[in-house]
Formats: sequence, C-alpha cells, structure tokens
Amino acid sequence: MVKEFPARITKWSEVQALIDDDLLTPAEMKMIAAAQEGRVAEIGDAVPAPNTEIVKIRAALLRYMMLGGCADYDIEAAGVQIYGAWIDGSLDLNFTKTKGPIALIHCLVPEQVQLLQANLAALSLIRTKLMGGLNAQGAKIAGGIFLEEAEIQGEFCLAAAEIGGQLDCEGAKIRNAGSNALNIQNASIAVSVLLNRADILGAVLLSGVEIDGPLTGAGAKLRNADGYALNANGARIAGNVVLRRIQAEGEVVFAGTKLGGQLSCVDGRLQNKEGRALNCQGARINQDVFLDGICTNGELSLASAEIGGQLSCLKASLTNETRTALNAQGVRIASSVFFNEMETNGQVNLMSSKIEGQLSCRKAEFRNQGGIALHLQRAQISNSFHWREVKRVVGSVDLNSAHVADLVDDPASWAKCERPVLAGFTYDILHGTTDVEERLSWLSRGSIWNGSFHPQPYEQLSKILRRSGHNVEARAVLVAKEKAQRNATRLHWRGERKLRRQFRWFSLGLVADGQKKLGRIFEETPSTTELVGVIMKRFDLFHGKAKDNAPKKYEHAKTTDLARNLAQQDFRNEQLFRALRLRFRIGLHWCWDKLLSFTVGYGYKPQRSAYVLGALILIGGTLSQLAWDGGDFAPNSDVILDSNDWQTLATARETYSNPAQTWSNQNERGQDYATFNAVYYAIDIVVPIISIGQEAAWAPSTNRGAWGWWLWLANPVLTLLGWIVTAIGAAAVTGVIRKD
Repeated sequence: MVKEFPARITKWSEVQALIDDDLLTPAEMKMIAAAQEGRVAEIGDAVPAPNTEIVKIRAALLRYMMLGGCADYDIEAAGVQIYGAWIDGSLDLNFTKTKGPIALIHCLVPEQVQLLQANLAALSLIRTKLMGGLNAQGAKIAGGIFLEEAEIQGEFCLAAAEIGGQLDCEGAKIRNAGSNALNIQNASIAVSVLLNRADILGAVLLSGVEIDGPLTGAGAKLRNADGYALNANGARIAGNVVLRRIQAEGEVVFAGTKLGGQLSCVDGRLQNKEGRALNCQGARINQDVFLDGICTNGELSLASAEIGGQLSCLKASLTNETRTALNAQGVRIASSVFFNEMETNGQVNLMSSKIEGQLSCRKAEFRNQGGIALHLQRAQISNSFHWREVKRVVGSVDLNSAHVADLVDDPASWAKCERPVLAGFTYDILHGTTDVEERLSWLSRGSIWNGSFHPQPYEQLSKILRRSGHNVEARAVLVAKEKAQRNATRLHWRGERKLRRQFRWFSLGLVADGQKKLGRIFEETPSTTELVGVIMKRFDLFHGKAKDNAPKKYEHAKTTDLARNLAQQDFRNEQLFRALRLRFRIGLHWCWDKLLSFTVGYGYKPQRSAYVLGALILIGGTLSQLAWDGGDFAPNSDVILDSNDWQTLATARETYSNPAQTWSNQNERGQDYATFNAVYYAIDIVVPIISIGQEAAWAPSTNRGAWGWWLWLANPVLTLLGWIVTAIGAAAVTGVIRKD
C-alpha cells in the first residue's frame, strides 16, 4: 500500500493506489474526472493563494496526466485543462511529448516549469502566475502559446523553439530584473507574436527569431534600463511590427532585421539616455516606417537601413543632447521622409542617404547647440527638399555635396539657421524667391565651410536662375560671387599678415597673452589655422623648444647663443618681409579688384566698359571744347605752324583771341583743313583702336591759356585709361575675363 505521494507517476495503478488510500486532493480528483471526459477541470474561481490544499494539484500527477496517462488510463485528445489550481512541486516535462493541449488558467505555479525540447500540441497559461518562470528552450509546440494577463517571475524562455501558432503575451506581466525576461532567440513562430499591453521587467530577446506574421506591442511597457528592452537583432518578421504607444527603458533593437511589412512606433516613448533608444541599423523594411509622435531620449538609429516605403516622423520629439538624436546615415528610402513639426535636441544625421521621394521639414525644430543640427552631406533626394515654415534651428544645416531635384524654401526659414553649409549643394529646380538680395544673404552665410570660401553655391544659383530665364539676377549673383571670393582672399592674406607680425613680436618677447591673440586671429580668419603649424615649427626650432631635434640644415641653431640669436633675427626678418609683401599684395589686389568691378563687373557686365569709355570721352570732350573756346588749340602740323598766315594770327593775340578758329573759318586759308570737333577729338585720345584724325590735326597749346595746359596734362591720362578700359572690355567680351 502506498503511504507517501510518489515523486513520479508512470502507471495508472499508482494513481489508483493514491485514490484508495485517500491521498488525492479534491482538486486532483476533479482533474482526473475532467481529463477523462475531455473538459476543463474547474478547481477555483481565481488564482489561488499558495499552500491552499483544496486547490492543490501535485506536479507528479499533473505530469502523468499531461503525458496522456498510460494504456490503462487514456486521456482524451482535449488534453489537460485546469482552471484555478495551485500546482505543487516542480513540473518537469523535459524531452517529453504531451497528449493534447496544456491549459493552466488562473493557476499558481510556484516553481519553474521545465519544457526543455518538449513536444506540445499547445500551451495556454492565461492569467496564470508562474513564480519560477518557464524553460521551453528547443521545444516544439504545434499550436500557439497563450500568456494573456499571465504573471511570470523569472525568465520565460522559448529560445530555438518551434511554434506552429502564435505567441500571445497580451497584458502579461513578466519580471526578471537585470536579466532575460522573455527569451525567444532563434525561435520559429508560424503566425504572430503579440505583446500588446505587456508589462515586462527585464530583456525581451527576439534576436534571430523567424515570425511568419506580425509582431505587435501596442501599449507595451518594456523596462531594462541597463541593457536591451527588446532585442530583435537579425530577426526575420514577415508581417508588420506595430509598437504603438510602447514605453521602453533600455535599447530597442531591430538591427539587421528583415521586415516584410511596416514598422510603426507611433506615439511611443523610448528612453535609453546616452545610448540608442531605437536601433534599426542595417534593417531591411519592405514597407513604411511610422514614428509619428514618438518621444525618444537617446539615439534613434536607422543607419544603413533600407526602407521600402516612407519614413514619417510627424510631430516626433527626439532628444540626445550634444549627440546624435536621429542617425539615418546611409539610409535608403524608396519614398518620402516627413519631418513636419518634428522637434529634435541633438543632431539629425542623413549623411549619404538616398531618398527617392521628398524630404519635408515644414514647421520642424532642429537643435544641436554648437554643432550640426541637420546633417545632409552627400545626401541624394530624388524629389523635393521642403525647407519652409521652419520653427527654429540651433546649430548648422550641412548640405555639403548634397543633391535635390527641387528646392522648395523660403528666406525666413534660412534666416533661422545659425549657419547653412552650401558648399557643393546642387539642385535642379528652385521653388522659392528669386529676389537677389535675399538669395545673396543666404549664399553669403552658406559659402564658408571649414574656414574657407567656396564659390560653388553662387555658381549653382546662377545656373538655375539663368536656366529659368532670370538672366539679370544670374549675373548679379555671379558678380557678388567675385566680390565675396576676392574679399575672402584678402581676408586670408590679412590674417596671415597678422599671424606673421604676431610671431615676430613673440620672437622679440613683446607680446603678452599670446594665445588669446592667436585665438582672435583664428576666429577672424579660420583659414590660417593650417599655416600656424608651419610657422610654429620654425619658431620652436629657433627659440629653444626644438633645438635638440633640429635637422642638419639648421644645425647652427643649437650650437651657440650667438648663432641662435642670429637665427632668431633671421626668423624675425623673414616674418617682417613676408608681412610687408602681403601688405603690398593686398593693396594691389584691392586696386585690381575695384578696377574689374567698376569697368566690366568682373566680366559679367562687359557693357560697363562702354559706359566708362563714354565717361572718359565726356571728360575729354568737355576739356577739349573748353580749350578750343579758349583759343588754346593749334594745328598739329609743322608746315602750317611755320606759315606766314598762321604766324600772323598767332602773334596778333589782341586781335585774334582764337587763332585756330579764325584760321579754319570759311573764306580763310584753313577752311579746307580738318574741322575741329571736341567729341571726335576725345574719341581719338580715349579709344585707342579708333583714329578719326582729330588728334593728328589738332594739338592743345600749353602757352596760350589754362585750359590748353589742363588738356595737355589730361591727354596721356585719358589715353592710358582708355587703353586699360578697352583692353579689359575686350577681354570680357572675348572671354578672357568671363563667367564660365
């Protein structure tokens, strides 16, 4: 006769002996009867308290029943279904095959359930409390696993399991702080995984999992602040991933995951400060990614991901202060990207991304104090870039080498940028203002990159304006480019000159707070930062800091104090000479710059040379007319000047106040001589390629009056200026000086 409850039951005779000895509880008797009839054993109304004898079912008997009994006692195909029981002992089903589904509903299981590589029809643990977790690693479940509103303490492990139905964890509570809470790594699930409203403390591991349907986690709470909140690295999910209103503490990972549907984290709250809040690096998502209303504290990474639809971040709030808030570097997006009304605190990085649709930033706010707020370097946008109604930009917008098909912008949005970077930025069509002043303001702020001036943004805008028929505006942009480029060149030279003077004063020991003064020079002219290293090397060489390592050509610098002093003097003289040469170069460059600007508009307005020549002709003509009226002209012929007729007129000054005019009047001896014309005379002296004959026929006299003297002085000046203006104008017209 059996006196004690056995640790394991394998035969019905053992159960019968327990019945005969009255060792079975009422709950166990109900279970036996219900299993024979294929119905649910209703033990209690709710999850019982521990150690409640009336609802106790011992694990050894339950195991025997779940395995289908034996030949003497056959369980119905409906399996074992229990409601409201307390399972006493360790339920060990490792490496077994159960008969029918297993259902423990509203039950309490104090110890770990062991299903290692077990073979089950289905498993239902609805509203059940598993106080020791469950290990079903490598198990095969033909149907689904149902954990709705279950409470689990410890790890619920389904790693490498094969599940023929769905895994339903809706409303479940799983607690395993600091370790794995739900482990489905490398599992195969034929239908879906449902985590809606689940509350999980610990890591949810789905890395390598294969799900032939969707993964949903609407309203789920996942907490594992020091690690992964959800890790689906390398998973394959055939359906959608829907995580609406998810709340996660720790990293949510879909890196390398292949999604057959869309990814939605609408209105989610993801927090992993100083780490990645959502990591989708290298993911392959066949449809859309919806992040509307998402709030993150930590990096949201889509780096190198491929998205088959759109990326929508409407009204999203992304925070990763002083770091990257959104990392989409190298992302490939088959449709559009919407950042409308998005707010970020940290960098938004779309560097080298490829977007087949549009990128819209309407009413967005980008903040990254002291850094790049929106990074679009080398991005390719096949449709349009909408930069309108932008709320605020703290930091720079880097469009270096980016390309967009259509640029849709407004001046107010660019004005809110601390600094746009436009070097290498290209676009095919401009949908925005063509007002030159507003566009030049935009270009002047965006053409400086890494401390150097880049003319390409001006060239790009001019090309687009010219192609759209705005030729006047296009030329104005190119003229502004020349001015800015030449000003930048002189600014660099001024910075270099200040730098060399500063080092000369350092050598003389006359400068206090040298580092601050150098800092101011670098701030004014960042392009000099590379030069300072060259000068500093020579400075250190001759001033003791590097004399022990001097090369052979400077061997004298480390021999004697006298030799070192001479070397230092040579260094100072070199800096003085270079500074003086730069001063002369700056002045010469300024003069040439103003001459080109005034005469031909740097080659873009060659008609200006005609205006300048006209002004010179007007000056020459006025002086010529005044000299003629004053009687200060004479025939430019030695024969005439030596003739009696001319001598008679020239010597009788009181009678003939204007001998040239008298001599050439009708009925006088010179009536057939070339008639004087002040304008033609001015053309002769100003325009070198034209000879009308006036200058050959008439010459101003310096002895007759003041106007003749002034014209005599002005003639070579007007001729020289005429040559210069004509040469520059011809160069502009013929293309030596031109826009292309």
